[in-house]
Amino acid sequence: MAFEPELAVVVGQRARNVGIAEAGRYIAGYTCANDVTAVDLLDANFNKGKSYDTFTPVGPWLVTDFQPGNQGIYGYLNGKKVIASSLANLYRSAEYLLSYLSSIMTLEPGDLILTGATSRYSPIKTGDNVAVKIEGIGELTNPVIA
Repeated sequence: MAFEPELAVVVGQRARNVGIAEAGRYIAGYTCANDVTAVDLLDANFNKGKSYDTFTPVGPWLVTDFQPGNQGIYGYLNGKKVIASSLANLYRSAEYLLSYLSSIMTLEPGDLILTGATSRYSPIKTGDNVAVKIEGIGELTNPVIA
């Protein structure tokens, strides 16, 4: 297994075929996400490696006045910083992702969009403690359980 600290976008209102320019109006806020992956099970169907119970914890709260820029995003494993990056390294903006996804499916209030890793992932195992920290949002901590 592995984890990646990621920024999560929380959809605030129903969104279908939203343009990039207006996508920000559909974002309720942001929170931290721990994208857990069973890397040994990944194949052409990513769901197999990303959809187990306890995978992808989010939180600890919704920040409504956050604007992603070059804030730091960090991953900690058993108290040691193992991943350090910046939201400036996001491959696509939150607005782009919301616009794109709303072109292929209807997004509902409360839906989450993970923006993708800004850096590498870190291996984890049962019994580890993981933390995801995003400057301006806070810190999400969780134990790794089987």
